Order: sequence, then structure tokens, then C-alpha cells
Amino acid sequence: MPRNKPTKETPISSLWIRPPKVELEKMEGAVNSWDDPPAPMNITQDILTSFLKEIRTEIDSLKDDLKLCIKDVYHEVTEIRSRVNDLEQTVDARSEDQELLWRHVNVLELLFQGIELESKQEDLKNRS
Repeated sequence: MPRNKPTKETPISSLWIRPPKVELEKMEGAVNSWDDPPAPMNITQDILTSFLKEIRTEIDSLKDDLKLCIKDVYHEVTEIRSRVNDLEQTVDARSEDQELLWRHVNVLELLFQGIELESKQEDLKNRS
């Protein structure tokens, strides 16, 4: 189907498709007024204003959704930080406990060494 060739001044509404003449003859009740372009679409200021209001409403809704998502993420991050701090404190406490345990082990080793020395000294006294 041939199209009108647009120019810089051609409005979009005038770029309509002309059916071939053969198709026109096949159509029942066809009117031979295809040389007249269709009426341009009547877009009023009210329609545009209404459309813009809908777009703004949708944008505001998306902004609200985004704010809620950001709050949810912030709460999740805060909770994760809290858990990490708890784990760090637990690790610190365990390392302190481990250090204390090693001190006790060292003290016990020294006690056993002392007991062994006393035992050897008594054995030497008993032999002499």
C-alpha cells in the first residue's frame, strides 16, 4: 500500500495508508473518497492534562513503593549489622575464654611439673 510521503511540515495524522484501487472495488459499499485523509485526532488540553495527572499519580505511587523498599532494605541492613556485632562479641568472648583456658592449662602443667619434682625429690630422699 502506498504511503503519503512526509515532509517536515506534514502532521502525523495525515500519514495514512491508501489501499490499492483493486481492493476498493472489491469492498462492498466502498466509497471512492480515499483521496481525502482521515480527520486528525482531536486531542484536547483536558485529555493531555488528565493523562499527565495519571502519569504523575503513577510516578508518586512508584516513589512511595521505592521509599518503602529503601526502608525495608535499611531495616535488613540494620538487623544484619546487629547480628554481626553480636557475632563479633561472641567471638571476642570465646577468644577471651580460650585465652583464660590456656592460662589454666599452663597453670595445671606447672602444678603437674611441681608435683613431679616433689615426687622425684621424695624418691631421691627415700633412696638415700
